[in-house]
Amino acid sequence: MSKTETATPTVNTEAIVTRDQLLGARKRRFTQFPVEGLNGKVRIRSLSEREKSDYESEFMDKKGNFSRDKLLSARRRLICLVVVDAEGNPLLTDDDVKALEEIDGRITSKIQEEAQVHCGIGRAQVEEEIKN
Repeated sequence: MSKTETATPTVNTEAIVTRDQLLGARKRRFTQFPVEGLNGKVRIRSLSEREKSDYESEFMDKKGNFSRDKLLSARRRLICLVVVDAEGNPLLTDDDVKALEEIDGRITSKIQEEAQVHCGIGRAQVEEEIKN
């Protein structure tokens, strides 16, 4: 065998998803959690790949560089995207991003941290870009 060839590994085909299974994973996931300072639980939803990509691309300017101003509102923007009511309808709109500036930072931090985990958004990446 040459250096670039590899032996075909034995694969347990029961563990491999099919195309239909992968493309059929369109159902939103929800979770809820208590937040100190609020009288109740906050419910959040997952983001579709399109929504997640749109959210992440919002921080770029036309030249492909990260916009510091947009990154500074990243936490609030994510909260507006994911917080939902009991039926799964968005609770906040883009107009609420500014209003969230006045909310207790501990509350927004908790919601944002839960949202990042639930939606698979890398916290370290966002924080690194804010520093730069």
